[in-house]
Amino acid sequence: MTDTERLRRAYGRLMWAYPRWYRRERGAELVTTLLDDAPPGQRRPTRTDVVDLLRGGLRTRLRLPRGTGGYFAAVITALWLGLAGAAGGVLLSPYPGPPSDAEAVSAAAIAVPQQPNNVPGPVVHCDIICPDWDGTDDVVAFDAPPDRTDRAVVYYHRFSESATATVAAARERLAAAGWDVDPLYVQSDGISSFDASSGGLRLGIVAWPTSETGESVTIVVSKGFSFVAAVRSVGGFLCGLVTGWLAAAWVLQRRRRHRLAIRAATTAAALPFLVVAGAMVGSTGLFTVAIGIDGYRPNDIQTPQFVLWLLPTLFPGFAVTVAVLALVGVGVAALPHRTGQPPARHPVGETG
Repeated sequence: MTDTERLRRAYGRLMWAYPRWYRRERGAELVTTLLDDAPPGQRRPTRTDVVDLLRGGLRTRLRLPRGTGGYFAAVITALWLGLAGAAGGVLLSPYPGPPSDAEAVSAAAIAVPQQPNNVPGPVVHCDIICPDWDGTDDVVAFDAPPDRTDRAVVYYHRFSESATATVAAARERLAAAGWDVDPLYVQSDGISSFDASSGGLRLGIVAWPTSETGESVTIVVSKGFSFVAAVRSVGGFLCGLVTGWLAAAWVLQRRRRHRLAIRAATTAAALPFLVVAGAMVGSTGLFTVAIGIDGYRPNDIQTPQFVLWLLPTLFPGFAVTVAVLALVGVGVAALPHRTGQPPARHPVGETG
């Protein structure tokens, strides 16, 4: 094998960085140009050529056809897949799931030195609304939807002093035990509450002096902030962002090379997904702003899960229809286009 043939094969392998349509239309021309510029006896691509080809291939894959609609579709798709990646990162971490009954009772006992009535039983899986407390089991673990914290709740409804005094004393006990305690907040209706955290657990303690069943104290035990979950959530978001942009660029590049009927079918199938995904992205932005105003809480990392969970839960048939249509749109765009057919619109990368 001659040096030129070796170099040609090496450049051919690097050309896989470019999309297939680019390799088919311009690959041979580009490789020939590189071979013409290579000095005699060169057997491998230079480092500069390798970097330039890889960078050029990535830029071509990421570049969108001209037009505002294409950029809108790519941005929405990238952000939506970013949310999906963030939610997946949290789900793949050890973060989701309520604390066990034993963890909840142990933490609650520090605040209120009184043994609750713990009836053995499975975790309660909530749908949209968790069931009300039935008054029998004082320790209940809720596997709640992502819009609320997965938590274990300890109920106290029989104690010697008032509910307000019990909560005030609980704050002092937790502070003495080394917990980080927030200030005691008292509402105009007499309900008082505070939060405390320690050792990966977070307590929300509320006194109900005017409840229908008499005075009571509720201790909500949830998992605290997880660094692993946060890192995986950010990593999942970045991976989803890049994947979404690459996928949208691929579909748009293929779509522009089809005839008008195929382009119209692709747009019609993808439009419902873009509308729904745009609403999801916007909702996440609103939730993020609201969280910033209200103050950060450890389980706010689950916000993407809530946004992605809500629509399939409330309208499963509609969600499935939108997903199927989106896949149909991708499939239509992936159909082979006519060989040698010029781009239907402006070439990739043109601006103006």
